[in-house]
Amino acid sequence: MKYFICIFLLVIITLNSCSDNTNSFVNENEKIKIAALIDLSGHYSQFGIESKQSMELALLETKKIDVTFYDTKADENIANSILDSLINKNKPDVVVTLASWISNNLSQKLKNNNILQMAIGSAVYNYANLNNCIRFTGDVAKETEFLSNYLKKYNKIAVLYFNNDYGIGWENSLKSILGTKLIKSISYSDTNKDFTNQLLEIKNLNP
Repeated sequence: MKYFICIFLLVIITLNSCSDNTNSFVNENEKIKIAALIDLSGHYSQFGIESKQSMELALLETKKIDVTFYDTKADENIANSILDSLINKNKPDVVVTLASWISNNLSQKLKNNNILQMAIGSAVYNYANLNNCIRFTGDVAKETEFLSNYLKKYNKIAVLYFNNDYGIGWENSLKSILGTKLIKSISYSDTNKDFTNQLLEIKNLNP
């Protein structure tokens, strides 16, 4: 959480580009409007709630930024619906996204509407070419360097990966690094509660 607080404070300072006086009056029209589309309920609410708390702490340092939080429930369709509504009613200057699959899904629409994107938890991001997003997390390719260095001592490795942008990014990255040592990749969804079949399939290969 401290990491997010420090980063967000730096962003605030950059956007304000001058010292801030929290006691001074700020016209509503002068405020930077930020919409935070993060996961506040569901499987990933832990990360969304922590992100919200860190941003709220940072906002104590300024009155020049107005952040409104929206719960995406980690669902691309919900996130898209929220963004459409914001664009039609009260378009923000900046949209904060969290989950990789939501950051990717909204990127082109944000670019098309000249809205700056800040991805605060997206290790897999596929739209850097749009030049419209500030990322606050390392890329999955960098993260897999650490894991793959450990895994290289094994000869037979299987991967059980999450079937979304984040998991697919990890699977592709490990596949490219581990080569023939990666003997099996099996995906699962976040609604899975029983992994018996996947684990038996992996077990039969004796990784």
